Amino acid sequence: MNLLLISIRVLWMLAILINLSGVLWFILGSTANFQRGIDLISTVILIYAGIPSILLIVMSAILLFEGGTLQNRGLSVFYL
Repeated sequence: MNLLLISIRVLWMLAILINLSGVLWFILGSTANFQRGIDLISTVILIYAGIPSILLIVMSAILLFEGGTLQNRGLSVFYL
């Protein structure tokens, strides 16, 4: 059972890293390595897809490193 929990945590970390790399790739690609500003279409894509993705990354990282409980913050989240 302990091996299962470790493998789930490793997969969860990989999902966080892949998602974070996708957001960074989008930002670097749409700004040409910060050589120009972000255009209107990329701004809309970033707002509709990037911001929720960043929020999921942050919440997943908090849940992963806090051990799955956020009861001190008023939230009750179940952990595997």
